[in-house]
Amino acid sequence: MAVITAADRDGIPMVIALISLSASIGGTIGYAVAVAIYSNAFPKALLGALYTDMKAY
Repeated sequence: MAVITAADRDGIPMVIALISLSASIGGTIGYAVAVAIYSNAFPKALLGALYTDMKAY
């Protein structure tokens, strides 16, 4: 948000749009990493933590 104070009055909408764009791209990358971790590591860890009689399901 410090960038907004450095921008002139006419450039503030563009700065806000760039901040929003970078936040959206960062969120997308973070979501992709989280999905990759949870879809590969989580089921294996959950299967290892279950009781033997529950593993058949």
